[in-house]
Amino acid sequence: MTNKEIQEKVIHTLAVIFDMQTAKISPETNARSLARWDSLNQIKLTVALEEEFDLEFEPEEIAAMTSVKAIVDVISAKMNN
Repeated sequence: MTNKEIQEKVIHTLAVIFDMQTAKISPETNARSLARWDSLNQIKLTVALEEEFDLEFEPEEIAAMTSVKAIVDVISAKMNN
């Protein structure tokens, strides 16, 4: 899976979790730019991404997932290992 495909899935998942349009989400979208991106939604997002990509994230990976780009980087690294 390419980074572009991963990014598209991540953006779609964020749109569902945060109840917003995919067009309003970019690689630069981050936890500070979205008021809805709180600790509870971080957990929901993590679970949804684990299901979507059939992965399990380590606590340090979850802590690093603070933007669309960072999430794509973490998933890409896990899928390529």
